[in-house]
Amino acid sequence: MEEAEFFADMFSEAETYLGIKHGSIKVSIVFETLQSIIDIEEIIFALRKSVVSVNTGKWNYSFDIIKNFWTDKTIWFPIDVSMHTSYMKVYS
Repeated sequence: MEEAEFFADMFSEAETYLGIKHGSIKVSIVFETLQSIIDIEEIIFALRKSVVSVNTGKWNYSFDIIKNFWTDKTIWFPIDVSMHTSYMKVYS
């Protein structure tokens, strides 16, 4: 979240410095971690003047889920990590 606000400020300063209209710099946001998915609305809001697209990284997200919950014995991680598994349906 703080990182998104930093970039929004940086883009604004760059636009002022270059003498171009505010909102001219455009970005695509890639959400790759569980925490970024949790903060998705705040991140998009912070960059609202610049966002043109949002993307996600299936494999990065999958790794982050495993990294954060691998010791939780109540969660079973399927070998098949297709978009049809339950946690990937939530992701999509």
